Order: sequence, then structure tokens, then C-alpha cells
Amino acid sequence: KLEDKNKHRDKMAQRQLKAIADPTRYKILRQLSIRPHYVQELADSLDLTAATLSHHLAHLLQVMLVGVSVEGRKSYYSLNSGELTQLSETLRLMAERSIMEE
Repeated sequence: KLEDKNKHRDKMAQRQLKAIADPTRYKILRQLSIRPHYVQELADSLDLTAATLSHHLAHLLQVMLVGVSVEGRKSYYSLNSGELTQLSETLRLMAERSIMEE
């Protein structure tokens, strides 16, 4: 079971890194690291159309790097710091293994 969990974590890390590699998605994550934003506010700050932003947010939601909460008629997006920390930990462990092999 631990091996299955590790395989799942590795696959998710790959998907997350691919998502972050997109310059627009990276900018979205940087903006959300400051504070949560609602869609139009985020679109305006990044000079994107709401449709383009929604496409990128859907991808980031799929790989669990952002979360969304609805307040009234607005959807607020925020950075999923727990998942980002997990990705960081996965990379840290990879680096440690590499150092131990040297």
C-alpha cells in the first residue's frame, strides 16, 4: 500500500510540475500566494480574459494546487498551501536521495 501511495504521489507531482511550468499558471499561483482573489479581480490583475483565466484555474484545481470557495455570487480562489508544501517535500526528498548517492 505504501508503494501505491508513493506511485500516486509521484504521478500527482508530475502533473503539478507540468501545470506550474505554464507561465500563466505560475503567475496565477504567485498572485494567489499573496491572498485569495475572485475571478474578475484575478483576471484584471493578470490582464487575462475571464474565459482564459477560468481555463487555467480549472487545470490548477484538477491538480489540487488551488482551492475555491463561493461567497454569494463570487468564487474566491486561493492557493492550496498544503498541497504545494507536499510537492515541495517530494522534491526535497528527491534531492536528498541524490545527495546520498554521491
